[in-house]
Amino acid sequence: MKKNAAILAAGLVLIIFLVSASACADRYPPGAEVPLKGTIWVLEEFGDPGKLNSPISGTRITIRFDPDGKQVGGSSGCNTYGGGYVLSGQHGLDVKDIIQTEIACGGGINAQEAAYFNILIAVTSFDLEHRRLTLSGPRGILVFEP
Repeated sequence: MKKNAAILAAGLVLIIFLVSASACADRYPPGAEVPLKGTIWVLEEFGDPGKLNSPISGTRITIRFDPDGKQVGGSSGCNTYGGGYVLSGQHGLDVKDIIQTEIACGGGINAQEAAYFNILIAVTSFDLEHRRLTLSGPRGILVFEP
């Protein structure tokens, strides 16, 4: 019971955080540099670099790295999630301690979320180029745009 309450509380805090942050989503005009931290990134493609998939139509998978350099969170298409992150060197990234709400979703959305988290928890690096954020690791890549 305490675990469910903690997950629910974390989910509510994350939702409030994302709603307040979404007001800043359009602050980067075309051609402007977009920072890793503080930007709500929307997933465009994911999977094996040789065979990338687009998210299921109607789902919006997001990630946001807090400017404080410690917390990461977003929407996985149906559920919300949060955790920690550590940057190292110029492009090193470790996403850790991910927790998520546990809403059951149909139409392959839960399987898509599982694939997303499988890649996300194994990410080892990031690349930010031409307004695209690519998270890479041994399980695949995640490609986002602001």
